[in-house]
Amino acid sequence: MITALVLSSVLMFTPVNIDTSNIPDSLYKGTAYYMPKKEEIRKCIIYRESRGNYRSDGPGGAGAYSFIQTTWDLYAPRAGYHHLVGVRPSKVPKFIQDAVFWRTWDWGNGKWHWSTRWNPGMLACFEEKKR
Repeated sequence: MITALVLSSVLMFTPVNIDTSNIPDSLYKGTAYYMPKKEEIRKCIIYRESRGNYRSDGPGGAGAYSFIQTTWDLYAPRAGYHHLVGVRPSKVPKFIQDAVFWRTWDWGNGKWHWSTRWNPGMLACFEEKKR
């Protein structure tokens, strides 16, 4: 039992190479928040959160980026989608999910929304030397 627990902890904290080749480029490319040089980080986040499934809907979050509802409800209006407050992210088009991601990302200031504290595997996404 202890060996299994230690092994699972090691695997959780061990960065692995992530194949994001099947994750499409952002459909949102607006000038307000889109950062083409951070596209690989965005793809890594999607891979870690939903394996690229924009319709993913679970108790911990919804949509490709696994937005929790309160975060979605805060940032959807900031991205210009006031009418989507209260709507599950998994129910909205990919373009809008991408737009709300970039608004939440906010030039890197919002990366803490995809915290390595709660998901240690996310650390691999933020290692700049690999990007």
